[in-house]
Amino acid sequence: MVLTISVATIAAIMVVACIFIIRLVMQLQKTAKEIEKLAEIVRIHIAPISHDIASISSTTRSILESTHRQVLKLEDSVSNVRDMSVRAKEFEEEILNKLGSPLVRLVALFNAFKRGFETFYHRLRTD
Repeated sequence: MVLTISVATIAAIMVVACIFIIRLVMQLQKTAKEIEKLAEIVRIHIAPISHDIASISSTTRSILESTHRQVLKLEDSVSNVRDMSVRAKEFEEEILNKLGSPLVRLVALFNAFKRGFETFYHRLRTD
């Protein structure tokens, strides 16, 4: 009797296990079909995305090259402006050296004439 119950229990467990395994296999089939569908969808979308990434990379590379060229031009421009400012300062110093002293003397001479004239004019008026 115990043997019969044991065999029946084992058989019932085997039937339940077989049902579980069949159910598991069916679920695995559904999952595999869904994976295939997703793989197909991904495969369809990968080509345009890959093309877009290549286009973006090309555009980015072009922008970087253009930026690099413009930075080089900017460096040259800054260098030119710096050189021009140095030359302008040197020119200013040269002008001041060449014209400053004679102009100071000329202004002093003009002031002397003016004072002399004012003094002479005041003397003539008072007399």
